[in-house]
Amino acid sequence: MTRTARSRATAIVAVALTGATLAALAAAGPAHALEPGKDELKVLKACERRLCEIVLKRQAKGPDLSCDLAKTWANSTVKEGGKKKRISWNFGDVRCSTMVRVTRATILAALQSPKYKFEFGERSVNCVVHRAGEKKPLVVRAAPKIEFKNGKAVKSWVRVKSIDGPSDVKSMIWTVAKLEDTLGIFHKDIIRGINKFVHEKCAKLYGDAKLQAGAGR
Repeated sequence: MTRTARSRATAIVAVALTGATLAALAAAGPAHALEPGKDELKVLKACERRLCEIVLKRQAKGPDLSCDLAKTWANSTVKEGGKKKRISWNFGDVRCSTMVRVTRATILAALQSPKYKFEFGERSVNCVVHRAGEKKPLVVRAAPKIEFKNGKAVKSWVRVKSIDGPSDVKSMIWTVAKLEDTLGIFHKDIIRGINKFVHEKCAKLYGDAKLQAGAGR
């Protein structure tokens, strides 16, 4: 996964904490078995922009963050991430989708409070895994949590609650999810990605002038 893709995913945290775990695993299998949706990147960027508007303007009044997201990871893209963590799996590409619903007040509290526990509540991440030449459904129920201190993320948990799908895929995801929540094998990457996005990328990509230009389109 490229740095840009990882920072975007980790910033939009409902996908990040579950999706990043799934994405970092893939290490073998046919490339490009799952093609990204034609509007996938466009929708991700639109959600990214809405999140950055809340982060940069810090206005209490306004719409909450609401996005329906999908992300496809080709094997060739995520292979490096799995290698670095010495984790591999023998399946193919992965596509996941989820609904992101976070109140504006929650986002602002996380950024402005001395300490804040950002809890999403249990939600579904619906995935398709390319396995043995077939597309197999995988549903992960998780309740991600991030701890903030002085506006910066310091800890994160995937907190997977249940997994429905092929038994071999379930076993792998359970193992990695537990390793993440107990040993934090992806923890530094997730925390670094969130903080870099919120405190650097938003201003760089959507500073005042760019937000005003976008609003006038």
